[in-house]
Formats: sequence, C-alpha cells, structure tokens
Amino acid sequence: MTTNKGGTLNLKQIEMFRRSKYKNFIIITLPTFLIIFIILELFFRYGLIASDAPKPFINKEDGLVTYDSSYPTGRYTYGSLAQVDAKWTINNMGWNYPFDYLEDTSKPLIAVIGDSYIAALEVNSNKNYPYLLHKKYNGQKNVYAFGLQGAPLSQYLDYTRYAKRHFAPSVFIINLCHNDFDESIEGMYRRSDFFKLVSVNDSTITEIQPKFDSLKLPLDNWFVNVVFKSAVVRYIYRNTHIVKNIKRIFGYGRPADNLRVNEALKNLNIIKFATKNIIQKMITENPDARFLFVIDAPRNGIYVDKLDESNVLWISKMLADLSAELKFDLLDLTYSMEKDYRKNKVKFNFDVDGHWNEYGHNFVANEIFNFLK
Repeated sequence: MTTNKGGTLNLKQIEMFRRSKYKNFIIITLPTFLIIFIILELFFRYGLIASDAPKPFINKEDGLVTYDSSYPTGRYTYGSLAQVDAKWTINNMGWNYPFDYLEDTSKPLIAVIGDSYIAALEVNSNKNYPYLLHKKYNGQKNVYAFGLQGAPLSQYLDYTRYAKRHFAPSVFIINLCHNDFDESIEGMYRRSDFFKLVSVNDSTITEIQPKFDSLKLPLDNWFVNVVFKSAVVRYIYRNTHIVKNIKRIFGYGRPADNLRVNEALKNLNIIKFATKNIIQKMITENPDARFLFVIDAPRNGIYVDKLDESNVLWISKMLADLSAELKFDLLDLTYSMEKDYRKNKVKFNFDVDGHWNEYGHNFVANEIFNFLK
C-alpha cells in the first residue's frame, strides 16, 4: 500500500489507527461508562431508592412459601419516581408484619389471609390493615397476617391449615380479589409452582401441591443473585417494570381488576364449583372458627362513576349466594367504597399501582372492625 498518490493507508498506519481506537476505548470510553454506572448506583441507593423486595423462602415443613426471615428489613419502591415507597419487616415466621408471632398465646387470635394485599409491601408494615385491626383491639385480641404476592384462593386453603396448626385462630378473615378464583384452577391460568392449585374433573376436585422438589427460586441462581445486588438493575427491572410494560405493548398485560373476564365467564360453572368446594373445606376443617370473607370493590368503575357497568360484579353475587348456602360472613366493600369515594374523592390505591394505599388500608380496617363488632 502507498500513501503518496493513491491516498491509501499502509499497513503500519492501519495498525496504529486500530491501536489508537483500542487505547481510546480503554482510557476514555470504558472509564466513562464505569463512572456513570457508579454515579447511577449511588443515586438509586441513596437518592431515588431502587426497590428491594423480600426474598421468598420455601418452607417445606409447612408446605408453603413464605419470606426469608434472615433478610428481615428492606425498602419496597415502585414507579419511575418511586411514587410508592414503603419499609417492610419480615418477622420470625416469615411474614411481612411489624412484630413476631407467638404460637402459645392466651388471647383470641384473628388470622387474616390473602395475597399481595395482605403481604402489603406498598405501605409500611405497621400501616397494613391487619396490623391496624390489631391495634383497634387494644390488647384484647391478636391479629396475625398471612399473605404472599400472587397467592390465589386455592392457596388460602393451605394458609388456613398453617394458621390452625400453629395458632388455632378463633376468626379467619379471607381477603379476596377478583383474580383469586380463575387462578386457583389448573389450566385456566398460568401455572404457578409457588402455590397450591385445584384440578376440576367432572364433579371431583383434586388438590395439586406446589412443586417444591423441583422449584428453583429466582434469587437461588448465583448469577441473578449477584446482578440484583445492583441498585441500577433493580430500578430498571422492578421500578419501571420493563418486562410488564413490554408484555403490555404486545397485548399480554394484566386487564383491569386483574381478571380476564371473558375467559372466566366461559368457565363460570367450573369457577363456582371450585370456589364452593374450597370454601367448604376451609369451614369444615375449622368447625369452631368464624369465617369472614372480604371482597374488594371494582374501584376503577367507582372512580369514573360507572360501577353499574363493571364486569366483575358477578363475583360479588356468586359469593353472596355461597354465603347464604354455606353460612359464612361476607363483607363486600363495593358500595361502602363507592359511598366513601363520592363523599371524600380520595382514592383507595396509588395512581401508579392498583394496591391499597394507607387510606385504603385504614378504610378496610375500619370496615372489618365495625363488621366484627
């Protein structure tokens, strides 16, 4: 190659150019990215706090998943600006609650059972409604909470068994959401290896246990565990919910009230049969306990003054019929929430998240306390 007349570079000049590029990458580009990453890491640790969720724990002795009590405290945030910001506390038995549970107690016990609404990571652990209810009894009764994100009605059956085995409650409060019913039935929704499901075949129901022997929790993977120690990664994955948003773009997002109504209505008879069977088992296995089932309101309909157009009110009707047949107490929050919102114009949930905020938890605690009185 020549450089005189043709204007081409010789081999030596090409090699020098390549070395110059590598040198600039090592000396300038790489350190710049590293500095930016360190700055962002500090920012999402001490400024705009990245979410830190409790670590799940497989409790094989009791046959369920709780939280790992060896990671006792943390800070859960949600939203690109951490609009939801709360501190969680995992107690001695692996539940998000501000104090430890005692198995040997002379006080009457109320067990509150549910999913993420009872796990309540979105509010400080001393602001969730089971604890607010506990305070209302002023030492006369204990109220313990048992809840994990994503648990369906079928899993609540195992929670009642767990609570009976360890605490023998005199009252069970079963907190229900609109997606608790179809997600309990195998094949009707995504399979969750975390939770018990039921299989419906003709007129028989079979309980399907969680697959704990083959279940691998995400943070058990050393690579994932290391990566999620980064506040930047946690912020991108948990606060922005990038995976959920991508799914929504392609039509796989969660619908309003977390229920695929058309699919559920196609299987209405199966859902009714399974729901009745599960509730009946809870009551039969605890003949001396009082049961109160609490169903959430279709709040989206309330906020836009279109409650009558809600496509999940059939669930309240189903539960009302079962309440009359099986003789359990039912507290439907629909019309009390509607009345309160019309008067105060305060939402029960966050703008960026459908879970109850502090106002919502306080409202539900008051409703339940007055109902039980």
